[in-house]
Amino acid sequence: MAAFTVAVVNTVFVADFSAADAGSRVATAFGENMGGIGIPILMAAVIGKSMLESGAAQQIIQGFQNVLGESNSDISLLGSSSFLAVPVFFDSIFYLMAPLTGQLEVHTAYLVMVIGAGANIFSWYNDSGFWLVKETGGLTQGETLRTWTVLTTIISVSGLLTSLLQSTIFPFA
Repeated sequence: MAAFTVAVVNTVFVADFSAADAGSRVATAFGENMGGIGIPILMAAVIGKSMLESGAAQQIIQGFQNVLGESNSDISLLGSSSFLAVPVFFDSIFYLMAPLTGQLEVHTAYLVMVIGAGANIFSWYNDSGFWLVKETGGLTQGETLRTWTVLTTIISVSGLLTSLLQSTIFPFA
């Protein structure tokens, strides 16, 4: 979907746009963007589904919980979602972490916040947002790593600190 949106925007918002050749231009731009964005997204979806179906994701989550203990469930969630985000995209982490929600005595809102923060940390080649920023911004991979990755790490740490603070002030569980 992201590649198609980029293709349409690139096609329609150019100076020499004419309705007569819109179809062929959209198809060409879509093909070019799918090569850069779509294939990594597809591979990450396959890896994520495989991890979910094989039980590997659950084992990783359980391992973090065993090592860190129940009292550190927030750090356990952050660590396991960060670890699982390495081979898959940010969007897929919520599906991989979903089996955990019934096992912890933490409010669902805080679970979602910490999982999102952990999945977003150190966003790089495995994140569709990384490729979208790179392609639409005309950046090199190195420039995207120095900007987008640093930004998502700051957002992730801020999200963790915010959820820890809110869960302390407003303990819903």
